[in-house]
Amino acid sequence: MASSMDIAGVVILYKPDNIVAENIASYINEIDILYVVDNTPKKVINFTIVKEIVDLGKIKYIQNNENLGVAYGLNQAAERAFECGYDYLLTMDQDSSFNIDSIREYFEEIKTLSVNKNIAYFSTSEFKNDFIIEEYELTEWKKIYFSITSGSVVSLKWWNKIGGFNDKLFIDEVDHEFCLRLLLNGAIVLGSVKHNLEHNLGTNKAIVRRRTREKDNISVYSGIRYYYMMRNFLFIVANYKTHFPEVIKKRTNFMKRKIKRMFLYEDRKAVKFFYLILGIIHYGFGRFGK
Repeated sequence: MASSMDIAGVVILYKPDNIVAENIASYINEIDILYVVDNTPKKVINFTIVKEIVDLGKIKYIQNNENLGVAYGLNQAAERAFECGYDYLLTMDQDSSFNIDSIREYFEEIKTLSVNKNIAYFSTSEFKNDFIIEEYELTEWKKIYFSITSGSVVSLKWWNKIGGFNDKLFIDEVDHEFCLRLLLNGAIVLGSVKHNLEHNLGTNKAIVRRRTREKDNISVYSGIRYYYMMRNFLFIVANYKTHFPEVIKKRTNFMKRKIKRMFLYEDRKAVKFFYLILGIIHYGFGRFGK
C-alpha cells in the first residue's frame, strides 16, 4: 500500500534516547524510505543508537553535526524525497510512534482521500477542537487550521509550491505556520478524529491544581523553549492575524494560559521569564534562526 502512494518519511533526531529505534520500527515497514536527520552536535552523537536505527533498513542517515532546527531538517528530507519522485512525506518526532493497525488504516484512508489534490496535509487526532474549521465530506476527518508535525503526512507538491517549511523559525510554530500558509494558498488541511499517535510533548510534571486541588499532569519546558515559543508566536500573530483573526485570538489565549501555568507550577521561573522577554526583544529586532 505504501509503495503505491510513493510515501517517504522523516524523523528529526536531537540527542535521542534508546527508545528511538523502537519508535521508528512502529512505522518503518509502512513507508518506502525514512530520512533520519540527526541534529545532534557531533561530539555527543551516540553511534550505537544510530547503528540500531540504520540496521532497521530503508534508512537514509543525514548527519548535520549541529542543531540546525526542525524546519531545516524537514526541508532537507522533503527536498531529497521530492527529487526522488515521492508524492508524500510522513513527518515524525523521535519520541513518537504508531500502533501498527492504526497506521495502516490511517494510510489507507489518506490514499483514498488523496484523489483530491487540494488536500496538502493529513494529521492524526493530535489537533485541538478549537481549531476545527468544518466536517470533511461526511467522513471521520475534519478540515482544520493546523496540527502538530509528528504523525502528519505532507503533500510534497504543495510543500514545493509554497516554499517549504520556514526555517527562520528554527523550532516551535513551524507546523502551525506551514499549515496556515497552505490555507492561504488554497490548500486543505485535514485531521483524523480516530487515528492516534503516541507522542510525548516536553517533560511531564505531576501537579495539584491550586483552585480545585485536583491532581493533574502538565508539560514543562526549558527556558530556551519558552524563548522560541514567544518569539515565533509573535511572528505568527503579525503575519496571520489579518487572515485568521479567530485563530490568533485562540492562540493568544493559549499562550497566556501556558505562561500563567509556568509561573504557578514550574521551577526556575525567573530564568524562563528572562527567556520570554528575550524572545519578545529578538522578535522586535527581527532576529530569527537559532
